[in-house]
Amino acid sequence: MVRSMGSTSDVPPPEPVPPADGDISPPEPNIPTPPSPDAYVDPYADCDATDLDWPNREDGCDLERTCESGATQYVACTRIEDETWRCSCRDFDGEKVVQLSATDGPCELVGAACPTLQMPRFDGDPECRDSGSSSANACEFGSDCVRTAPIDEAFTAVEIVSSAKVVCSSASEGTYSCGCLGSPGKGVMQIDANRVQLSDVCGLLMPGCTEDEDPRFEPWSCTQRSEELTEEGCRLVQDCTREGMPGDVPVTVHDTALVSCVPSDAGGALCRCATNFFGSA
Repeated sequence: MVRSMGSTSDVPPPEPVPPADGDISPPEPNIPTPPSPDAYVDPYADCDATDLDWPNREDGCDLERTCESGATQYVACTRIEDETWRCSCRDFDGEKVVQLSATDGPCELVGAACPTLQMPRFDGDPECRDSGSSSANACEFGSDCVRTAPIDEAFTAVEIVSSAKVVCSSASEGTYSCGCLGSPGKGVMQIDANRVQLSDVCGLLMPGCTEDEDPRFEPWSCTQRSEELTEEGCRLVQDCTREGMPGDVPVTVHDTALVSCVPSDAGGALCRCATNFFGSA
């Protein structure tokens, strides 16, 4: 005879067994802890560090570390959003650009991590963003296009495809003084303050900072200031100006050009060309 065992659905499920302390609340989510400088192997840890307190750097930090061996590291960070920073680190391994989240200036963390960060390969189309601000006495407008790729939980690698910024401020004698940051050879632009509002100046001049040659301006005209020729080489300094009419507003651009040359061991000469304002070329 075969005895029926009945349906297993009639058997009630076992009661859950609570932990010994009686707490049956769900576990806390596993949120990674932001790394500290101690999490990285830092070859500059014992070197002299200097916080470079540049003016008007409320949304940034700058750190320079110098070792007895002569090795030097320079870190510069700029806030691009509320708690998002973009940092550049230059040392014996070249330059690396990264982004990270931090509530305060992250220069110390970036400096410690920089030598061991492995930069990944960048793929895909760049992402572009504009930024700008203005006040009663100054304005700035920036545009950059970047590619990004993750490095670890803390850092994202950044490849800057293009980046430029124009900054303007009120100058004496009823003029605005403007310049292109990150774009060498653009000079300092002087604009009649009676012809345009300061809040509109940066947007008006921005195309000239992003293009190799702004067709709204005439070619440069230069006059020689000085010339030196010695056995160690030569040096030539010129004062240059150009005129333009962007947006029917007359603009005069000033710059100083320097060319210096020294003899080369292989024959000929090694020469450097630089401009006095906003970088060298």
